[in-house]
Amino acid sequence: MKLGVVFQAGSMGARRYSCRLIEGLLDADSTVRVVLLVPADAGTEMEEFAAACHSRVEVNRFHAPATLSSIRWVRLLQKRFLRSVGRETAGRDLGLLNQCDVLFYPWPYGITPPEVSRPLVFIPHDLTYTRNFGSGTICTTGGYVWQRELHRQWLQRASCIVSAQYTQSEIHRVFGSEHRVSVIPLSRFTPCGRLPESEAADRVRRLGISGRYVLCINNLSPHKNLSQLLAGFALLKQALSDVKLVLVGYESDRVQGRADMTTGLALEEHLAAADVIGLGVVDDRDLVGLLQQAALLINPSLSEGNNGPGLDAWDIGTPVAMSEIPPFREHVEFLGIRAEMFDPRNATDICRAMRVLLANPELAAEMAEESRQAFQRYTWKTVATEYLQVFRGAAGGL
Repeated sequence: MKLGVVFQAGSMGARRYSCRLIEGLLDADSTVRVVLLVPADAGTEMEEFAAACHSRVEVNRFHAPATLSSIRWVRLLQKRFLRSVGRETAGRDLGLLNQCDVLFYPWPYGITPPEVSRPLVFIPHDLTYTRNFGSGTICTTGGYVWQRELHRQWLQRASCIVSAQYTQSEIHRVFGSEHRVSVIPLSRFTPCGRLPESEAADRVRRLGISGRYVLCINNLSPHKNLSQLLAGFALLKQALSDVKLVLVGYESDRVQGRADMTTGLALEEHLAAADVIGLGVVDDRDLVGLLQQAALLINPSLSEGNNGPGLDAWDIGTPVAMSEIPPFREHVEFLGIRAEMFDPRNATDICRAMRVLLANPELAAEMAEESRQAFQRYTWKTVATEYLQVFRGAAGGL
């Protein structure tokens, strides 16, 4: 089977789990060949990934479809412009897509399904936009209607995979229970597992981090709930003054300061004076180093498709505190891992969860080790075997 994986757009997490899935597919079935369809203006990291896969993965550059605006009149202008300039490249790009047996879109964002003869499989990520947490991308009625229409088209045209029963139930809530949605939980996102302790410590030191810290891997979208985390951390500092909060993720480097009971964060220009430190996006090995050296990982999200940072922490053996929300609870039940759960809308409870793990290192270590051992039983080869069933089903049994 020749599988086309289309990297149109997506978060850092989407890229990372896609790479791990491809590695699992190659391990699970020696007949699978993968074509990575990468935007023409993207970097070279996917070529580097393909080179490590020993000729079973190739990269083709294509003109990725434009992300269409959620504002109707802007969208109409975009379509008119694209029709006038895109005819020449459209034929070539559709030809590349149609050379594959199945096309997989890990996260088609702001685009309609392509007009191709090949079967499609996609991941909608989640339906957070239907809960309206005030996201900067979809926070109007028009934006909601447009994103819902895009998902409706994908569900009609493509096979759908999600990583949590909760996301499946959200799709059925919004679009109806007639849609078939496969639920396949994910494994770790990092490519390397634990680093040698000396390398992990050196990477953290070079990032400017010293002492004991809590790690949060999230962007700054409203549903990631940074404001409540900052309030909870400010409460924590009253009892544990030596602890820092380190943020990793898109645009998190805009955040640096001191936890403040009044505002949640007082901005601070100098790193040495800050106890909340945002690093932005870091490379995979730096991320593993930060996870490995952290006192604990915390994820305070209000809504997610799954807890990707938590998966990495359980694999490495780092204690986890996380929101008591349905997809996170599924991790506990399905994987058999342990985590300190909290109410994400309650800063006092967020503080409590962090303090439980920080003040009881023996308990934290026990929870982390039990989780690490439990997590080793669920590998990407297992995940990939289930994905292959969906891909082959879409392709008529190839």
